Amino acid sequence: MPEPTTTGQTRDDARALEAYWEKRFEASARAGGDDAARNIGHGFGHEERRVVFRELVARHLPRHAASVLDVGCGGGTYFDLYAQLGLRIQGLDFSAAQLEVAHRRWPDARLVAGELSAAPADLVADLVVCIGVVQVVSDLPAFVAGIARRVTPDGIAIVSCLEKRSIWPGRFLDPHLRFYGRAHMRELFAPHFEEVDHRRFYPLPRPFSIVRPLLYRMQAPWLNHGLMFVLRPRRP
Repeated sequence: MPEPTTTGQTRDDARALEAYWEKRFEASARAGGDDAARNIGHGFGHEERRVVFRELVARHLPRHAASVLDVGCGGGTYFDLYAQLGLRIQGLDFSAAQLEVAHRRWPDARLVAGELSAAPADLVADLVVCIGVVQVVSDLPAFVAGIARRVTPDGIAIVSCLEKRSIWPGRFLDPHLRFYGRAHMRELFAPHFEEVDHRRFYPLPRPFSIVRPLLYRMQAPWLNHGLMFVLRPRRP
């Protein structure tokens, strides 16, 4: 009998999920363009996530921060923001094709191919970023524990997820995506992190985008598409 993961899935289920996404990411890299990761979702929600990310970084990035590790960096979607912050850029992704795109755009970045659990021990940073990744991870408890091992003691992690309770129908359109509520994510983080902050993001299409500023001020649940968390490692 195949060995189960900590989420109750079998290893065969997990491998099938990972194989599906590896093919998707390779295809997106071959599609060309400056940012291969955006080809996955055809740009949906990317700019909104970047806005929320910039807001959270401005508020919580430690002054001493000198390095960033982007877990699931794809083609370097956020690398320009890291460069603006003067951070030493490191990226990890299981798709070699995506990393080739990132290398062409950011040749000085340290890029590592493979799984988080097998990454080099020195692949740590003051800021660890994981945006748009947990929805494709088969064993999220183990993945969160892996992220915690990559954050320096005085650093932070910023992690996003797709919202399970959202009215947006994404969970019905792609069975290979995983959706989580805030309570579930907080439970997953609790053994390793303290939650410092969280924000919802609202990638509303036109003409509904005119109400987006109001939603950001209200942080209205149900209407958001996803959540972004700022996390601090728990002290031993």
